Amino acid sequence: MAEVRREEIVDAVQRCIVQFGLAETTMAKVAAEAGMQRSAISHFLGNRDAVISAAVERSCDYYIELLESIDAEYEPADVPLAIVTDVIGRHRADSAAMVLFDEVLTLAHHDDYAKAEVKRAYDALERRLLEGLAARYPESSAKERATVAHALLLLIDNAERFRVLGLAQTTKSDRRTLTAAMTLLASLEPTAVS
Repeated sequence: MAEVRREEIVDAVQRCIVQFGLAETTMAKVAAEAGMQRSAISHFLGNRDAVISAAVERSCDYYIELLESIDAEYEPADVPLAIVTDVIGRHRADSAAMVLFDEVLTLAHHDDYAKAEVKRAYDALERRLLEGLAARYPESSAKERATVAHALLLLIDNAERFRVLGLAQTTKSDRRTLTAAMTLLASLEPTAVS
């Protein structure tokens, strides 16, 4: 029962962050959204910092679970491109997750726990990109793969930020992002020697 209540509260926190932004998410708003008294929120999760931390953790877990589902669905060599296309596609479909993660990134600028959680999610993403690149391009150097993985991370992150800011809301921008990813991946292809 306690775990169910905790999950309901974290759901409410996340909805409040998406609706009001992190700065305006108060315990009173969370309690109202969860249909509980503030004292119940405190009993199950603690103070506002603990409540926000639970939402941060879940938001980062969402991305790690997304990566795990990609791992299960694709061959290792296909994972890097699948990550780019799936993250872009799922974010278009789940704008709340995108807004929530953007709030988490903003919090990570000055909150050590949020920073550690974001790092955990990005490390998982980078690890999967590197594993997939090694499987697809074994002849490329580790340094080349690390450079491409880093560029893909930046591409994915900025594609998300552009969406949050309303700068990239079209299928055309998705195609451009995919083309950029494919160009990065092509840079690892062996060159023909004449």
